[in-house]
Amino acid sequence: MAPVALPVSERLDYRPAALFVRQVIRPTYACRYCERAGDDPQVAQPPLPPEPIPRGTAAAGLLAHVLVSKYVDHLPLYRQESILGRLGWDVTRSTLCDQVIACADVLAPLYRLMCDRVRASASLHADDTPVPLLAPRRTAHAWEYVGDAANPYTVFDLSVGRSRDAPAAFLKAYKGFVHADGYAGYGPVYAGGATHVGCWMHVRRYFFDARLTDPERAHEALARIRALYAVERDAKERELTGAALAVYRQQHSGPVLVALADWLADQRPRVLPKSLIGEAVTYATNQWPTLGVYLTDGRLTIDNGPAEQAIRPLAVGRKNWLHPAGTVRSDPRPCC
Repeated sequence: MAPVALPVSERLDYRPAALFVRQVIRPTYACRYCERAGDDPQVAQPPLPPEPIPRGTAAAGLLAHVLVSKYVDHLPLYRQESILGRLGWDVTRSTLCDQVIACADVLAPLYRLMCDRVRASASLHADDTPVPLLAPRRTAHAWEYVGDAANPYTVFDLSVGRSRDAPAAFLKAYKGFVHADGYAGYGPVYAGGATHVGCWMHVRRYFFDARLTDPERAHEALARIRALYAVERDAKERELTGAALAVYRQQHSGPVLVALADWLADQRPRVLPKSLIGEAVTYATNQWPTLGVYLTDGRLTIDNGPAEQAIRPLAVGRKNWLHPAGTVRSDPRPCC
């Protein structure tokens, strides 16, 4: 008789993570010739493989898990303390904190290299977000910088308060393009030779907020901005890059920008400066010299979206962490 095929029912299941002890066995070798000659034998033993924390209890894989859980999955160390305890490791959050600091020292050269690569970009994206500090009890700002396609790295620089000194120091002598919002703190960077590329996402946000109080003018502006993004979508579908993309933008977005500039000039004396629509018109008018820069170079983008997206993990994390940074020093102590 032919074998009967048995029905197979599949279900997606989960196997919980488990801790294990990794043993490194190092054999010891002695010179038998020296032993036979009555001399003290020469003993040789291979060295231990390098570890992130020498003579530490946690291996590289476990340390990487703690870092990813904290900074990618936004799990504070006090929660990881409980999770690892259920897995059989009775560790305190202070020990985990010390291990995170030690790992930061190990990763510091890589961080500096990533910063150099970002600063080597022809264009970069910059943004910042507030983070609370434990000591001193005030607000710090995490400045974020995203490199271009040739240097696709994202790095952060922490400062107490929102001082212009932070971007001026990080981007000292930078001569490329900087996608950023209208914050005046980037002024020293532009004065040093960098070119400000305005963000249409921020302009659109002002008009979007004004749509409830002045729907007619707000929707008029939003429709014109939508036309600019439609050009970007079409160019992406055509797979245009470099000089071809710049030419396509100038041909299709250029007339839209000219008409929008005329509309803003016509509306500015007609709106109340302190109203939402007035603030939107004023912001767009003040930023106008930077909002058309993206038409000149195909390497540039219409907005600061890459920075907005890359900064989201900090926004999510600060809702879970007690304090993103404990103290301000050369190597900020992470929160528990």
